[in-house]
Amino acid sequence: MAFVVGVGSGRVDSRGSGSVATCAHDTESGIGRKVSVGVFSLAAAAMIVVAPASVDSAINAKFPPIDRTNPNRCEVKSSAMGQANAARDSLFDLRECELSKMNFSGYDIAGVIMENANLSGSLFKDTIMSKAWAVGANLKGADFSNAIADRVVFNKADLEGAIFTNAVLSESSFKDANLKDTDFSDVYIGDFALRNICKNPTLRGENPTTGNPTRESLGC
Repeated sequence: MAFVVGVGSGRVDSRGSGSVATCAHDTESGIGRKVSVGVFSLAAAAMIVVAPASVDSAINAKFPPIDRTNPNRCEVKSSAMGQANAARDSLFDLRECELSKMNFSGYDIAGVIMENANLSGSLFKDTIMSKAWAVGANLKGADFSNAIADRVVFNKADLEGAIFTNAVLSESSFKDANLKDTDFSDVYIGDFALRNICKNPTLRGENPTTGNPTRESLGC
């Protein structure tokens, strides 16, 4: 089951069950304000963001070359600024880093660049990772339960067996990602993004940890 918001309408539906969440929409700020929720997690309820153009503009983003002279570049760190707008004083670059089975739980890593990084089996529970760039990342078996992962670019990432239970995925992109055995139970996601994910041919199977069927968990 996925909670779906119609962009610009302030409407949030739950698909696949009788639970319903409602949302009032602030037309001036473009931000959905939660009013009442059925089965939202605390993390998902705390932040509901609608940014319809952000991912499209990010697809063509260009980054500076990887600084391979920095021995500490692949260190895991949480933002001291605590801003989900991905505002940092320096580039948070984890491109091509070997970080399998790392624990990012509860961290603020908004804006992190994880392109082609190995993060298989890593934990992102309750993590704030808004506007992250995870193109081509190995996220096989990663756990994103209750994560704030809005406007994240997961294009071409390997998410086989990943768990997104109760995660906020509004306006995130999964183009050409491997979604086999992924669990999307109770995620909060935009209607446009949901339609695109449902077209992914790898959206099949059953999550080996939760036992939930992949397509059904998303409400496709």
